[in-house]
Amino acid sequence: SSGVYFKADHFIEPMTKLAMVLEVSVPSADGSGEVDVAPVPCEGLVVRVRPEVETEGCDQYEVAVFFTHIEADGAANLERHINLMIAEPS
Repeated sequence: SSGVYFKADHFIEPMTKLAMVLEVSVPSADGSGEVDVAPVPCEGLVVRVRPEVETEGCDQYEVAVFFTHIEADGAANLERHINLMIAEPS
């Protein structure tokens, strides 16, 4: 709940500030057991990138972002998403 990890097709310098809108799966509000998609508007700071430098020929970078701000509605959606993922059987 404090950050996000993703793969990018280009290098993003560590300590870069990002404004993002994540789209996460959440349980449907109607209780049908279906899954909806909900937004998580947030801001964050790139704290790690692998490889650590821009690398010629690299087509995938692993990026870790620490959230610095999430709106209340977005935080609620993120919590609903995490709970959904925890509840799913392996």
